[in-house]
Amino acid sequence: MFANTLDARALLKRSFEAAKATKPSHTYTEKTSERDPNRRSVVFPVDSDFADEVIHQARDFFREAGFTKSVPKVYTNVNMFNNKLYFKTYVRVIAYTA
Repeated sequence: MFANTLDARALLKRSFEAAKATKPSHTYTEKTSERDPNRRSVVFPVDSDFADEVIHQARDFFREAGFTKSVPKVYTNVNMFNNKLYFKTYVRVIAYTA
């Protein structure tokens, strides 16, 4: 079963707390499919030093809650600005609107 967006956000916040990582001040939810208007991607930026522990905690929390189809994953976005590479790391999970 997929989590709804409210449950996904709550479980991700718990994951940051359990990993003793700083909770992000800005998170977002975006549409992921034109064919499925209720499908969303819940995204939380994470410090790359804490990404492994946050994702480990998140996967455990989602599994324990029975959300076996909402599997949190870590993504890294690389950008170049003024000839410098910048890396941003995110935890992303698929959920559905509540």
